[in-house]
Amino acid sequence: MSTTSEDRAVATMRAGATSLPVWPVAAYFGLTPLWWALGLLDMVLMPLAVAMGALLAARGNVRVPRGFALWLLFLVWMGCSIVMVDTPNHMVAFLYRAGIYVGATVLFLYVYNLSGQNVGRRVAGILTIHWLSVVAGGLAGIALLGSVVRTPTFYVLQAVSPGLVNVDFINHMVVRRFAQYNPDSYLGVAGRPSAPFLYANNWGNVYSLLLPVVIAYMLTLNRRGERRDRVVFWTLAVTIAISVVPASFTMNRGMLIGLGLAALYVSVRMAMRGNLLAVVVILGAAAIGGLAFQHLAGDRLETRLEGSGTETRGSLYQQSLDAVPESPIFGYGVPIASDNPDAPPVGTQGQFWMVLVSHGPVAIAAFISFFLLAWFRSRRLWDPVGLVTSTLCLVACVELGFYGVVPYGLPIMMTIAALALRGCTRPAIHRAPEEDPPERFGPAAPALPAVNGLSSDGAR
Repeated sequence: MSTTSEDRAVATMRAGATSLPVWPVAAYFGLTPLWWALGLLDMVLMPLAVAMGALLAARGNVRVPRGFALWLLFLVWMGCSIVMVDTPNHMVAFLYRAGIYVGATVLFLYVYNLSGQNVGRRVAGILTIHWLSVVAGGLAGIALLGSVVRTPTFYVLQAVSPGLVNVDFINHMVVRRFAQYNPDSYLGVAGRPSAPFLYANNWGNVYSLLLPVVIAYMLTLNRRGERRDRVVFWTLAVTIAISVVPASFTMNRGMLIGLGLAALYVSVRMAMRGNLLAVVVILGAAAIGGLAFQHLAGDRLETRLEGSGTETRGSLYQQSLDAVPESPIFGYGVPIASDNPDAPPVGTQGQFWMVLVSHGPVAIAAFISFFLLAWFRSRRLWDPVGLVTSTLCLVACVELGFYGVVPYGLPIMMTIAALALRGCTRPAIHRAPEEDPPERFGPAAPALPAVNGLSSDGAR
């Protein structure tokens, strides 16, 4: 039997490859309560990224998807904008965000290069555990509205240098709160659960990115077979129903927009295939969830809408656009002060505005284009994890307009993009020699030859 060049390339890759362990991904997403309690949640990605980078380097044959150059362009442009940073405090903030960007990049490469059976299902299961921690944190935020926890990291920093814990940027990381709550607020806005994150908007962003993944994971379970799968399925189903409570109390309109867009997009995909039952189920579930949200949020949401500072947000958006012509190449390195001293800095009302103001138009164009390309390349996937992750690449781009994704949302977005793009390449390149091909629901594209070191996978 003749051997094609593609077969020889895959054989070469297999011969030199060893399986990457999944524990770094599981440690990051699966141990959220531990990192939160220790005061390390906002920074643990960086040391874990070092571990993942070492494992990738030791294995070799690191592959990247076609179009990854867009993300590299963003990283390079972001790095160059350091020349615009003008104060030590701003430098600390810049370096922290840069560390998250680089850490999320390593996480993307690690997930993309994982090998073995049902990698998509396994990683979706890990993200499901993360989602359970998010729901638990939201429920704790309702029960412990004004509670504050000084973490072990707080006491360590206090012993090393007492002044460090008084810096707001650091204090927010090591002194954890269960909810975004100000009992002395003039507007009388009710508290909003935020744990395990800093802000309720972080909670809404992460919840909207993870809930579809949880549903996709549920669809991969054998509900009529193993007892364990049945127990997990129904446990998650009940938890989804319960999660509507903290989701409603966060009063996140952006979360509803993201989930609604995901439901609508998947419904259209299903309708194009003639699966009208799935359309009815998806839209029906979305309608029930929306009604429950409205009922539970009630007057709380109305009060927040009246005092949410919509005019202030609109003014900040306009100031972001007005600031671009004054520094059109590398931006300002960090968000800048607003014309209104009582308003948040310009560039803090969403990741789109953060990147636009901090790093310039080229950076935000590369940032968004990478995720849009991931969606476009994976748009024909039909397995549960593939369809959902492809959809979320599109949804995430919409949410960038009103949600900041550093440090919590971006690692999820990069993991989702990695799973979506894995489905667009030949499955053989992602598994070790001794393993069987994973189950697939959609067609696969041929891969480009693998080379030692860094190489690019073919597109569909």
